[in-house]
Amino acid sequence: MNIELLMALLSLDSYNRGYAPGMEGPSNSGMSGQARFLPNRLPASSPAAGFYAAAYDISAYGYENPDAPGSTLTRVLSFRGTDKPNGDISTDRRAILRFC
Repeated sequence: MNIELLMALLSLDSYNRGYAPGMEGPSNSGMSGQARFLPNRLPASSPAAGFYAAAYDISAYGYENPDAPGSTLTRVLSFRGTDKPNGDISTDRRAILRFC
């Protein structure tokens, strides 16, 4: 699979996980193709900020890391938000930075 296509699919997958998923269905399994969903703990303020992030292990694909030739990409972080900004950008930004 082309890496750009995989990134697009994982982006869509993150919208269907966690609180307020875009669709109900099998995406809450631990796998999305050969990408393995990695459990995470988000700050309690994330739902109020409309923020959700999902991490995936993509080492099974063997994509070369363009920033480090000879090594492979192993992790992807896919996130959504802020779907419901509360009007205070500093609060929304803090919720996101706590995850990172």
